[in-house]
Amino acid sequence: VGDPLHLRARDGGVTRDVIISGEPRFFSDVKDDGATHNPAVIEQGFRSYGGVPIISRGKVLGVLFVHSDRARAFEGRVQLLSTFCNHAAIAIDHAQLFSEAEQQARTLGSLVEVSQRLIQHTGRDELLEFCAESGARLFDVEDCSISVLSDERQTVDLVASSGIPAHVWPKREAHIEGPGLTAYVVRTGKTLNFGGDEFKEHAEWSGEFLEHLGFLPSKRCHSLLLGPLEDSRGKCVGILKLENRRGDGADKPFTEFQLAMHKTLASQIGIALERAELYHRLHEEARQKARESLSDDLHDIMNVQHGALVLQTAYIQELMGREKYSKATDELGM
Repeated sequence: VGDPLHLRARDGGVTRDVIISGEPRFFSDVKDDGATHNPAVIEQGFRSYGGVPIISRGKVLGVLFVHSDRARAFEGRVQLLSTFCNHAAIAIDHAQLFSEAEQQARTLGSLVEVSQRLIQHTGRDELLEFCAESGARLFDVEDCSISVLSDERQTVDLVASSGIPAHVWPKREAHIEGPGLTAYVVRTGKTLNFGGDEFKEHAEWSGEFLEHLGFLPSKRCHSLLLGPLEDSRGKCVGILKLENRRGDGADKPFTEFQLAMHKTLASQIGIALERAELYHRLHEEARQKARESLSDDLHDIMNVQHGALVLQTAYIQELMGREKYSKATDELGM
């Protein structure tokens, strides 16, 4: 809870010494030893104590402390305590792995739900908004943005974001042949994954932030994942961007599991966009056919009405020629 242990440990104290060295430290008698002990040890009346690191995969996870009111209480027990700490490290590892597996299972379940709901969205704008908001939740990031390729203009245009206000979107276009990480991903199809300021070391980074980037992405960027959106033929149609991991992942690159999730979601979004555009085109074609059919029907009706009027006019002319004016007047409805 709070800051990491190595930051909370007292300067010059035993805890920090054990963390830095990775070795156990024992004191046989605090009265004889000249080390600077934690005042709490003295106040509690302890005569001897020691700290043993709990190490897993070369990393100190914590420190086990033992105390006694007897001097030299832990002589000959260092190996036993170290073995106990090794078992504790294994148990902690297992617990963390189990917790990660549970979290991944929940995340995969959420991804399945998003995949199922993608099919329900046939409108492009509605689909894009849903994808941006869902991506932000799935990956627990400050911003999930979607940019779409414009073949006509040869640009990649920001069209949806969970964190960037809509009025900024038109300013976030990137020219495919221009500088910048977005253009690089479109040209190469490669995925970029950065933690901290690593993105600044990439050869394609533009090297500056513009004034309007007071919103994400901004100078506050501390983790960044960019990957291509691909349609059913494998063609890049845009970019899925995740920025600024939250929680324990802050300042760190995205994990291998998250990279796989990102690739899956990007593929699904690319195909969903393709489906939405096809639906829109078919809908427009159906409307055009309906308009053309209605126009033909109206034309036929007008032809029938015109033909009937011509016949009635000829009949009235015939009555007038035969001087049957009364009958002609009746036909005219007068």
